[in-house]
Amino acid sequence: KVLIGRLLIIVILKPILNFDFLLNEINDKVDDVSFELNNDLQVDEKINEMAIVNNEVVKALNKDAITFVIPDTVTKVKEYAFSYCSKLTSITIPESVTSIDDYAFYECSKLKKIEIPKSVTRIGESAFYGCTGLDSVTIPANVTYIGNTAFKECYLINLIDNSEINKNPD
Repeated sequence: KVLIGRLLIIVILKPILNFDFLLNEINDKVDDVSFELNNDLQVDEKINEMAIVNNEVVKALNKDAITFVIPDTVTKVKEYAFSYCSKLTSITIPESVTSIDDYAFYECSKLKKIEIPKSVTRIGESAFYGCTGLDSVTIPANVTYIGNTAFKECYLINLIDNSEINKNPD
């Protein structure tokens, strides 16, 4: 219903000036509604402008924030949690986090620095895809999985990979 409603709204609003601005506003509202409708889970907490469910960050509630500090009760950053936070420059991830899921920081183009805690064992597919401002990353030794394109379109000056993934002892 939402998709059909969105298409109808687009057709109706197309002749109006400032169409892109209105479309972005509509998309934000639809995203908020679909987040509420598509998640059967109750949001346990809203901390530091993040929705947290079962100790997992599921969504950044303020896509315009420049920094986030994830609470130390969180164990996972879920898929798309911070995607398209285009103003995000820094994030603090606690040692309690063990997984950064697929697309977690997708297109966070101003993200400059990320410290991946030693507790993380999994970095999902495209987790940092399009983080063009990211110039330095250290991958901890405990990481056992790095998804395809995890750091694609990141112009890393310094990548320190301490993991044992794809390394031969020979």
